[in-house]
Amino acid sequence: MFTLDLPNRLIIREQIIKYALNGLAIVVSPHQDDESIGMGGTISLLIKQGFTVFYIFTTIESTDEADFRKDEAEAAISELGLPVPKIYYLDFVDGDSKIFTLNFSESVGKLKKIIRDIELTNKVIEVEENGKEILIHNKHTIILTTSRHDAHRDHEETFNMIKNGTRKKIILEFPVVNHMSSSFIHNTLIEIPDDVYDTKKKALAQYVGEDNKGRIMWEDIEAFMLENGNLIGRKRAESCFISWYGHLKPIN
Repeated sequence: MFTLDLPNRLIIREQIIKYALNGLAIVVSPHQDDESIGMGGTISLLIKQGFTVFYIFTTIESTDEADFRKDEAEAAISELGLPVPKIYYLDFVDGDSKIFTLNFSESVGKLKKIIRDIELTNKVIEVEENGKEILIHNKHTIILTTSRHDAHRDHEETFNMIKNGTRKKIILEFPVVNHMSSSFIHNTLIEIPDDVYDTKKKALAQYVGEDNKGRIMWEDIEAFMLENGNLIGRKRAESCFISWYGHLKPIN
């Protein structure tokens, strides 16, 4: 059993401690790099705490760079603390929102199957004789994904897939700086110590192709983390909005 180190590491609601005992986190990211920009530090902290972390990327570029982007993602995730990254790819076309909208039920179905397989493998859910799924007591999955308020359709649709395709999940929505809108409001700030911040930077540095295109906004990422840290009297922090069961309201 694992818990989050509340006093020293994570400024987070106590309810998460109660339901995070299984130590399973699934990062659902629209693009290869969103996970490290938005939650790289938090992911590294979860791995340090002993969490089993899986990744699901919903989109990929339709160019000959697709395999290159996947290689970058594996290198970045390795830097965050997973020597052998556990990654699934849905391979919807990057930027083509019609893939989500026109085949939404099929998209949700693919996502649900992967999450269900992960949970079964990690004994988070059991299957009754009549085929119904039940959650083992106090074992729940934490899902980290992009904010519904990000100004990018792929981010919004990825969140919608999770909201419509999962139940009884703790969801951490995180903003991606270069797509963050003024509508995003956090309810949780997570302290990122210097050594973990260095790990996050090393992970982001693996996205060479994105950096060359100016998509890794280093100064904005640093400024945002410093701003978050100032709110809780720490040097740096990442922010997220925690909801329960995918509902719009936060955990009370």
